[in-house]
Amino acid sequence: LSLVAFDVVHVHEPLAPSPALAALRHTGGVTAATFYRPEQLAGVAFVRPLVERAVARVDTWIAASESARRAVRELFGRDCTVVSPGVDPAVFPPVTEPVTPPALTIVTRAPDRAGVRFAVSVLRTLDLEQVGPITILGPREAPWRTRAAVPKALRERVTAIADTGADPRSEAFGRGG
Repeated sequence: LSLVAFDVVHVHEPLAPSPALAALRHTGGVTAATFYRPEQLAGVAFVRPLVERAVARVDTWIAASESARRAVRELFGRDCTVVSPGVDPAVFPPVTEPVTPPALTIVTRAPDRAGVRFAVSVLRTLDLEQVGPITILGPREAPWRTRAAVPKALRERVTAIADTGADPRSEAFGRGG
């Protein structure tokens, strides 16, 4: 979190010493926290000042249940919005099938070609009628090795790009998902 300035950080169950609590302490963006426990944590009193400083940075308080909301209210004197786990299918439109097969980008950086060989072995198991253009972002050391590792039958479908920095990565990721 200290290397990238995220706009929003959403942590889950940020009580007691945990990665979620550490994330709250170090984030600079808007924060949301979701609480699941219906009871107070044993031992929180020991680290209460640390927990209170961290959760003071929370902008949006969410509870997964009414009982979790009551526990947060008792522990911190804060109210939460109750959002039950799951997805409401009425909120999202149905997924439509793509008109063309989706593109595929494979990232492999192992200089010994082990990653490229693994990627090619996975490609061989795919139904290629279901896959669009294929891009392999390979090791920077020898881009021709990546290209040579692709079987002749797949070479017209595969673009090999050497991972030499941000521009080649942007190109590779822009080609597929």
